[in-house]
Amino acid sequence: MNVICMRRLVYSLLFLLSSLSCSSSDTTDDAVIEPTPEKNVELAELNTQDVTNIDTFNATILAAVTDAGDGSISERGIYLSTTPDSGDGEKFLASTIKGSGEFTVNLTGLQQATTYYAKAYAVNQAGVAYGNEINFKTLIAESALFDTDVKSVSGAHDIFVEVKLVDRGDLPIAEIGVVWGTEEVPTIEDNKLMHTTVEDHFKQRITDLEEEHLYFIRPYMISEGEAVYGRQMIISTIKKGEFTWSFNGTLNLDNPTHVRIKAAFDEACMYFNNFTSITKHVTVNYSPGTPTADANFAGWINMGAVESYQRTGTALHEMAHTVGIGQHWRFDDLFTDNRYNGERANEIVQLMSGNDEEYIRKSGVHFWPYGINGAHEDTGEEDLYITHCLILQGMKTDGLPSN
Repeated sequence: MNVICMRRLVYSLLFLLSSLSCSSSDTTDDAVIEPTPEKNVELAELNTQDVTNIDTFNATILAAVTDAGDGSISERGIYLSTTPDSGDGEKFLASTIKGSGEFTVNLTGLQQATTYYAKAYAVNQAGVAYGNEINFKTLIAESALFDTDVKSVSGAHDIFVEVKLVDRGDLPIAEIGVVWGTEEVPTIEDNKLMHTTVEDHFKQRITDLEEEHLYFIRPYMISEGEAVYGRQMIISTIKKGEFTWSFNGTLNLDNPTHVRIKAAFDEACMYFNNFTSITKHVTVNYSPGTPTADANFAGWINMGAVESYQRTGTALHEMAHTVGIGQHWRFDDLFTDNRYNGERANEIVQLMSGNDEEYIRKSGVHFWPYGINGAHEDTGEEDLYITHCLILQGMKTDGLPSN
């Protein structure tokens, strides 16, 4: 074998050895990671413990997750039903949760006087678990209570009554008002007057009644579809008044002043005759020199030239003087230290004002409130005119003469 062949053989062996040493191995030095076996999660265990704060429509449930079952609790609360051992019910979520597993659930919107069945539940990866069932009963709802010590006052065709709630009770009030009729114990199936809003204290006016007629009236309210009534009141309308007037001299209806005076006394007499039983005739004299207006018990009224005093309020005020206000000695006797001591007129002003602490005061020959003592007090409102007349009728009851 020559030298060249020997070299080729050596090179071939070296190449073969080099290839064998550089070839990849079938094994690796990295450690093999075995998969972690999954936890064996079980259903949670719970204890429905107690019920507190039970009232008419609400209650609070105390419960606890005693074992989470090696899982995480994603939801917990109470299932509530009116049937024991029921698989269904209304779900209430936990309101508060403690780290110890205890939780509370506030139950709202319940029905009164109803037995409920409650059981705690909790959700983890294994599913929904339930605790033991407990039961409780909500309280009976108390109905609203009407006050029996209420006031009323009558005209010839109207009656005003006071409605007062001393307790609203537990149930929501849908409407409130009065029922009335000519037979005892009226109901909402008879004549019903619903007040515009639900209030604890208000006055209600009943209109279009017959003169000198007896009526039976009860306050009512409707709650949960049921009508609840207060004490029956038996009230009579009064005899219609006969208060008339005439103009001293010739009444000229082409004269704007005369037209205003006529309109004022026509309307004032309408109020007197519907809300008092007073019988009297007065003479009205147009007296331009009179600063405002004046009157006496004999039935003479002077109306001045000031236009703002030629209105219904002034006519009522002066007519009141002709029936004793500030013009008869008995008027002063009805006041002690300028505070009215008669019972009936004070009751009327309290009813009509809606203020049980209100009372009538005196200043000289005038009374207030509702005395319409000047054009600035004449608002033109019907309630003012009616109350003014009703107070006069009350003073008649208390002993003030009209003639």
